[in-house]
Amino acid sequence: MPLKGIKIIDLTRLLPGPYCTRLLADMGATVIKVEDKGDGDYLRSFPPEVDGKNVFFESLNRNKKGVTIDLQKEKGREIFLKLVEGSNILVEGFRPGVMDRLSLGYTILKERNPGLIYCAMTGYGQDSPYRERAGHDINYLALAGFLGLNTNPQGEPIVPGVQMADVAGGGLMAVIGILAALHHRNRTGEGQFVDSAMFDGAMSLIPIQISQALTLGLKQKPYQDMLNGGLACYNVYKTTDGRYMSLGALEAKFWANFCKAVERKELIADHNSMGKRGQKVKQEVSDIFKSRTQKEWLSFFKDKDCCCEPVLTVNEACSGSLARSRQMRIDPNRSQGFSSVQVGFPIKFSQTPSYLRSPAPASGQHNEEILEKIGYSAYQIDKLKKQKII
Repeated sequence: MPLKGIKIIDLTRLLPGPYCTRLLADMGATVIKVEDKGDGDYLRSFPPEVDGKNVFFESLNRNKKGVTIDLQKEKGREIFLKLVEGSNILVEGFRPGVMDRLSLGYTILKERNPGLIYCAMTGYGQDSPYRERAGHDINYLALAGFLGLNTNPQGEPIVPGVQMADVAGGGLMAVIGILAALHHRNRTGEGQFVDSAMFDGAMSLIPIQISQALTLGLKQKPYQDMLNGGLACYNVYKTTDGRYMSLGALEAKFWANFCKAVERKELIADHNSMGKRGQKVKQEVSDIFKSRTQKEWLSFFKDKDCCCEPVLTVNEACSGSLARSRQMRIDPNRSQGFSSVQVGFPIKFSQTPSYLRSPAPASGQHNEEILEKIGYSAYQIDKLKKQKII
C-alpha cells in the first residue's frame, strides 16, 4: 500500500479530521486514534447505530488503531510524547492554542521529533481574527461565499445536502497538505507545521465564481448564469413520475445530439440562449422531460451521447452497477467485525491497492498493543489503567 510504514497520530473528532485520517489509513498508513478517557470522539454516541456501533463513526474510523490517554495528566503526556517520537505525522482538530496549553504544541513536539509533520485542522486558521470562534460546515460555507451561491430561484440560501467545507475544504485539503509535506520531508528530512483551515478550503472550491466576481466585477444571479441554471443545456428537469434528470450538454455537440434525439432540431441554435429566450427554451425542454418517467428517459438516453443522467438517491447510487464496478460500495465482512456497508476508496492504484483491514476500534481497544510497542511493560500498563491514565 502506498503509505505503508507511515505512522500517524490522530487526535481529531467528528467529521473533517477523521475523514482525512481515514483516507490516509486506507492508503496503508498506521493511524493511531487517540481519544480522551471520557466521551472520546463525540460520534461514538450519535445515532444511528447498527449492532451497537455508530455507523458514522464506523465509516470514518476504519483501518485505525485506538488508544485512550488522559492528556491532562503528566504521565499521559509522557505516553503521548513517546508516541510522537516514533511517528511521522500528527493531525489535530482543536481550536488554536489548545495543544499549547497542554504543553504539546508544535514547538515542543518538533524538539522531540524534528521530522514531524504537524497538521492543525481548524475552522478559520491559526492567525485569523476568527481563530477563537467555534464553527461548523454551514458557517464556513456562509463566510466563504459558497452558501450565497447555493440558492433557490428566489436567491434564498439552501442548506447543502453534503458537508462540503468539512469533507472537501477540510479533509481533502488536509490530505493534500500532509502528502506535500511528506514529500518535502522525504527530500530534506525536514518536518513542518501544516495550517489547514476549512474556511480557506471552502473558498478554494469556488474558483470560477471568485474569478468572475473579482476579475470581471460580475455578480452571480440565481438561476441566470451559465453553471447555476441559466442555460437550458445545463440544468435539472422533472419527469412525469416526479423524479429528475440531469442534463449537462454544455458543449455544442452534446446539445445538438440532445436536440436531435428528442426531435427538436430547431432548438440547436439556442444552445447558449439566456434571458427571456433562454427561459422559453428551458420551459420547452422542461415540457419534453415531463412527457416520460425517469426510467423511460434512462432507457432512451442509454445510447445517446448528450450527457443526460438520472438524479439518484444515495441508496440508488450505492446499489447501482456503476458504484459496484468501481468498488465504491463495499459490503461488510461481519466475521472481521464490520457492522455496516462501507464506501470504497476513491483512488485506484495499479500496484498498491487500498483495502479494508479492520473495523473502527472500540474505545481504548489497542492500549496494550501500542504501549508495548513504545516500551511499556505489562506491569506498567496495568498500573496506568488503575491510575486511569489510559
